[in-house]
Amino acid sequence: MEEITSALSSAQKAQLHQVADGLLEIYQTLVRMAYLDASWIARPPYQDVDSRLVPMWKSFKLDPAVIYLYSILPYVENSGDLGLDFFQGGQFADFRCQRDVAANRNPFYFPEEDSMPPTMTALSTMGNHEGVILYDSKRHRIGLFDQMGDWNNDYVVSEERRKRRDSGSGREQPKRYEDDADEGEYGELMKDGRDAGEVLRDMKKWYLELRETPGGGELTGNDWLKELVKPLYEKHGWPREDFDQDAFLADLVRARALRKVKYFAEEPLRKVECYKGWLAMPSYEDKEFEKLRAKIGEAKTVQEEWVARWGLYSKERNKRSNEKDLERAEEQVKAECPGGKCWKDEDLPVMELKHVATEYFYAQRRVRDREARLTAMKAHQAVPKQMLRQMEMQLGQAERQLAVVRKAYEACKAEVERLHPELSLSFLRVLGRFGVDVKSTLQRDIDTINDMESQAKELQEWLAQVPDEATEARQLIQEAIADFKKGTDFPRRSKDYYEGEMRKWEAEEGEYEGSSEIYELLRAIENLASY
Repeated sequence: MEEITSALSSAQKAQLHQVADGLLEIYQTLVRMAYLDASWIARPPYQDVDSRLVPMWKSFKLDPAVIYLYSILPYVENSGDLGLDFFQGGQFADFRCQRDVAANRNPFYFPEEDSMPPTMTALSTMGNHEGVILYDSKRHRIGLFDQMGDWNNDYVVSEERRKRRDSGSGREQPKRYEDDADEGEYGELMKDGRDAGEVLRDMKKWYLELRETPGGGELTGNDWLKELVKPLYEKHGWPREDFDQDAFLADLVRARALRKVKYFAEEPLRKVECYKGWLAMPSYEDKEFEKLRAKIGEAKTVQEEWVARWGLYSKERNKRSNEKDLERAEEQVKAECPGGKCWKDEDLPVMELKHVATEYFYAQRRVRDREARLTAMKAHQAVPKQMLRQMEMQLGQAERQLAVVRKAYEACKAEVERLHPELSLSFLRVLGRFGVDVKSTLQRDIDTINDMESQAKELQEWLAQVPDEATEARQLIQEAIADFKKGTDFPRRSKDYYEGEMRKWEAEEGEYEGSSEIYELLRAIENLASY
């Protein structure tokens, strides 16, 4: 490392430390926002810099300034395993990992001749074509870019462009510097960069102002949507020092649950649109059926005729099935979604509680599973320390999440008991044992089996008219029948699982409210015919 350090001036090193310190301040802001845990942030010095990291970094022919920067940057450890996104949907980079170094040499997949100059580096990874932070050590500039949008995601640059358009001065923002250096596409991009210290300070400010919020990429999915978290940050006092992290996180669990129960409640509306979409497909137009009928008339052998008849029958049958499904879905919408609203406001607290109770079940199970895995890993001396560290972090994350979900569950339950003292909450025992509403699950199993068996019976009856010599058509029909019969395997296994678990539960705790209804559904599945 001494060779690298000696190649840099004091001014260069000061600039690089400004970048590392600025990035650390952003990470610490995300800790304050209850997005990161402080223990997940690794800080220099790193043990294997000279023995492993510098040789690896040199293999990429990086400029000494970039190598030095990598050695002093803070890193969020195992961010992928922890499901964490970074700025504007990008992802955290850990340049102690060769994969991240390689990926960030050309994040935009420009032609090889336009790959990143050795004096430049990304400070984050792109994720699924989302935001990436680029740093030019030669000019001490940072640019914020993405592949899917306006390329430049820097609000300051965007505002300057808007002002120029509004003033009629032209569409394009003037380049911030001009020189004759040929640094390819990345060099052109970075001409829209700004002073690195200013950009990093602005990024922190955007988080403080909630112009940016944590998450937003494919790893966090919908769990950290800005529309969910921004009002909760404001509610709990962000960015004041008394911002209540625990209350924020518990409310976030409930907000996610409420969003999901509303989404699931609107399933009848989506079904109607889905079936309408299928029926509007070109394959269901009258001319397509005429083509199939023409094939029957053109058939020269029994084989050709019955294969064509089977093709026509299958398409007609699928269309009839979709029409029936659409009719049922429209009836369901009339019953459950009058006026397009699929829930009653007074029912939402109970719906939310059921979902949070399910989350509580899985949060407990995650902790148990990760404890067991960590114990098993510790029993094997050959397991690398890094793998143990990763599992310890995953267990810590699971324990942290369990505490949050428990708080949300208790608050949600207390609210339901206050609003609906007349309700029995016996369903919580079932959710706490199984993690699902067993009655609803078994009813779906019954509906699935009935549907599969009914369709298999219909095809069996149609097969009876097919001549024995039409072997190809008979084989196609028999395969379709077998597929429908196979479709009953999973719900029947589901029945066996729940019956076994309920017997164990009764042996441990005795009978419980609602068990008779569940057993009735289990018997219904057992008695369903098999064609």
